[in-house]
Amino acid sequence: MRVKSVCDRLWHSRGLHCYFVSNSTGTYANTFSTCQQFKALPVDIEDYSENSFLVDISPKATDELYWIGYEHVVGNIWRWNATSSTGLFQNWEPGEPDGQGKCSAIAAYGRGRWRDRDCRTKLKFICKKKADCSAPPVMINGLDVRTSVPALLSENHIIFASSTIAFYECEDGYEFADRGFSKSSVCEIGGRWEPNVPSNTPCMPKKCTSPPQYDFTVSNVDPAIEYYTFGSIITYQCSPGYWFHPYEVTTSEKYLKCESDKTWRETNSKANNIPLDKCSKMHCIRPVTANSVSNTSLNVFGTIARYECDYGYKYSDNETVKIFECGRETWSPPAEQCIVGKCPRHFVQNAIATPDSVDFGTTVTWQCLPGHKYADTKVRKEMYCQGNEKWDRIINAGCESKCSIYIRHIVSFVSSKLRILFYHIYNRYYQIL
Repeated sequence: MRVKSVCDRLWHSRGLHCYFVSNSTGTYANTFSTCQQFKALPVDIEDYSENSFLVDISPKATDELYWIGYEHVVGNIWRWNATSSTGLFQNWEPGEPDGQGKCSAIAAYGRGRWRDRDCRTKLKFICKKKADCSAPPVMINGLDVRTSVPALLSENHIIFASSTIAFYECEDGYEFADRGFSKSSVCEIGGRWEPNVPSNTPCMPKKCTSPPQYDFTVSNVDPAIEYYTFGSIITYQCSPGYWFHPYEVTTSEKYLKCESDKTWRETNSKANNIPLDKCSKMHCIRPVTANSVSNTSLNVFGTIARYECDYGYKYSDNETVKIFECGRETWSPPAEQCIVGKCPRHFVQNAIATPDSVDFGTTVTWQCLPGHKYADTKVRKEMYCQGNEKWDRIINAGCESKCSIYIRHIVSFVSSKLRILFYHIYNRYYQIL
C-alpha cells in the first residue's frame, strides 16, 4: 500500500476525513452553501480529540469563532446537520448556549469551547467531508472487484482516491439484472461510489428456457415454469416398462443441468453414452420353450404370450396352457417350463422293469427274476406310457418259480391220467351190470 495525504490542497487530513478552514467570513447560510460547493458540509464533531484537532488547524486569533454544523431544534435540543443526530459529545462554553442564536461556533483557541450565535452573523467556518472512498461495496455472486488504481493506506484505513474506477463482473452462471456483461463505479468527491452497482443492478442467476421433453420419459419439469435458473437440475426417468438401454438396469435415471451458457447439458449421468430420446421397452428373459409352443415370439414390455405344452407334457399345477405377461423385466406369473407327464407306477410279481421309468413315451419291458418265468408264455411283456398318463395295457400275470410250474404240470398230468382211468373203470362196471 502507498501512504500519502488523501485530501486536496488547502484541506487538512485526519483519518477518513478532510477539513477546510476558511479565511473569509459569511453567514451560516453562506457557510452551508460554500461547503456544499466542495461536496462537504459544516463540520460535525464526534469527540474531544476531533475538537482539539480543529483548534490546532485554525489560525490562532483571540476570540476568533468558526461556524460548525450544530443547529438548534427546540428547547435544549441541538443536532448535527451532517448526521441529523444530537451526538454524544458537547463542548459548550460555561453559560452557553445563552439564547443568542440558533447556530453554533467553535472558538479557535484554548479548549475550543462552543457558543451559540445568530445565524446571520458573519463568521469564518470549517467544512468537513470524507477524504476518499472506502472499499467499494461487495456484490453478491460477483467476482472480486478490480480497481483502476491501487488502494491507499491512511491511518490504518484502506481507502481509494477520488476518480478511482471499480469494475464489477458477475460469477460464472450469473449476469447483471439488465443482462450487461460488466459494470463500473467511480469514487466521487465526498467518499461515495457512484453509481452503487450492487444495489442498482445486482448479479442474478442466468436462466435457461424450459428443458426438453423426451418420448417415453417422466421428469420433474414443471409446465408452469417458463425459465429455470442456473444450476437447476432436471431428473429424467423412462416411463414404466421402459429403460434407457436394454439389459442396462443401472441406467434408470439421467440428469440435465442448466449451465452458465444458458443451455441444458447432461451431468452426473449413469448412461452418458446413451441418447436421452432412446428410452426403449424393457425386455423379459425369453422363457425356456422346450416341450411347448407359443403364439408370439415377442418378449418386450406388455407382451401377452400363450404357451401350450406339447402332448405328454404339463405345468407343475397339471395345467397344459399358461398365459404370461411381460412386465418390468419379468414375466407374470413367473414363467416356467413344461415337465413330462408320468404314468402311475406298476408292479409285476417276481419281475423287474427295464427301464425303471414311468415318463411319457417310455416303453417298459417286464423281465422275470432268475428262476422264474411266466406261466403263460403268450403274455405280452411290454407296457407303453401314453400322453394321457395311462399305460396302454396292464400286465396282471406275474412270474412264478420254475419248480412250482413243474409240480403244477405233474399234478395236472397225473390228474388227467387218473380221470381217464376212472372213466374206463366206470364204463366197465356198468357193462358188467
